[in-house]
Amino acid sequence: MGVNGKQYDYSSDTCMLCDCVGGTCYEDRILPWTQDTLDLIYDIYDNENDCEDNYGDDGDNLVWHSADDYCFDPYAWGLWDVLIRDFFILDRNGSLVAKINLTYNNPDPNENCGNNYQLIKDLLIQSR
Repeated sequence: MGVNGKQYDYSSDTCMLCDCVGGTCYEDRILPWTQDTLDLIYDIYDNENDCEDNYGDDGDNLVWHSADDYCFDPYAWGLWDVLIRDFFILDRNGSLVAKINLTYNNPDPNENCGNNYQLIKDLLIQSR
């Protein structure tokens, strides 16, 4: 599953659901796609001013949720130390098995004598 970066939180999801040009879909995506959302609540701040004058562990601005009165860092990318095209493999319990960046480890079977493809395949099989 792909997870869209936080910088696209308020963008149209049209091109997340399909490959597109100029906002017009021309081919549906096979890979499921989601949007990064809330990841950590900071209970040390009990008001909007204190909350929004500080930063989360990932260096992002904290946000005050006024309806429920809590302070949070709304994005998981920072907690997981994600780079674009990172591929996370989880086991059936949701525990991390491996993190591989697909930019530097092209999974195409015709690249790198198929070694990257085989490594990813083996990790997926082992994680079941």
